[in-house]
Amino acid sequence: GDFVVRAGSIISDGNPSAGSVSIESGHSGTGQSGDVTIQSGDQESGERSGALDFKSGSTSTSRSGDVKLSSGDSGESTTGDIQIAAGAGQSGSSGSIHISGGSNAGGAGGQLSLTSGVGLESGAVTVVSADSVQSGTVSVGSGTATIDNSGDLSLLSGEAGHA
Repeated sequence: GDFVVRAGSIISDGNPSAGSVSIESGHSGTGQSGDVTIQSGDQESGERSGALDFKSGSTSTSRSGDVKLSSGDSGESTTGDIQIAAGAGQSGSSGSIHISGGSNAGGAGGQLSLTSGVGLESGAVTVVSADSVQSGTVSVGSGTATIDNSGDLSLLSGEAGHA
């Protein structure tokens, strides 16, 4: 059967915000706090396993909500990583990862930014095809424009300070 958790809804304009839903593990003063696992059930044979869908609600007149994935801050140690990976397969093709900005029929589409972290030494950004019997292609390009100029393609190295 289904399991649904839902906060209260707004049925009049008297309250500007509907209820929120929070899922969190237990807190710890000295050890490790608890993990939170969200997954669909396993499927032994036949059909695919269930999908996970993380999205903010739609709106007809305003900006829809953001979706944020972030690890917690750390005062004295290394912060946690964020890993996004498609599952490994034994035969056929493994899953792909698609990251794209939002589409907009009447205005500008959403941007896609990959930026390393700021620090005394900023983090590296690496885009590479994996080693294999036949490695995959790495393609970087701007899109095709139907009316105006297509976008520029720029590869820039940052400026160095004087030592």
